[in-house]
Amino acid sequence: MAYDGLADAAARADLLAFLRDFSDKPRDIPEAEPTARRDLPELPADVLALKGDPEFGEYLAAECQTCHQRSGADAGIPSITLWPQEDFVLAMHAYKQKLRPHPVMQMMASRLTEEEIAALAAYFATLKE
Repeated sequence: MAYDGLADAAARADLLAFLRDFSDKPRDIPEAEPTARRDLPELPADVLALKGDPEFGEYLAAECQTCHQRSGADAGIPSITLWPQEDFVLAMHAYKQKLRPHPVMQMMASRLTEEEIAALAAYFATLKE
């Protein structure tokens, strides 16, 4: 089958962006604007403004600390100790929205409410070694 392609650059970019979003092998589509995959979620301001309860976050953190070291050590699994709260919230929502491809983190994040994510962010942001 012959196909001459799309002459319009905007139409090509739209098609590539569509293919990247719905592809089971997005690695085969170039990682460049405008087709690069989004890795940060777009969150409403009220979600980012949530003030988490560090004590509730400490209660919830046991499951996180099964893999992530409380000390902040990085032995193959990234440290989440002393992360800025907004970065933590964005990362967790990126997993929740499947923008980041780690299946275990996607599962863990999918079970958390916005308030629980804010509480974990507050706890880990102030955690002392």
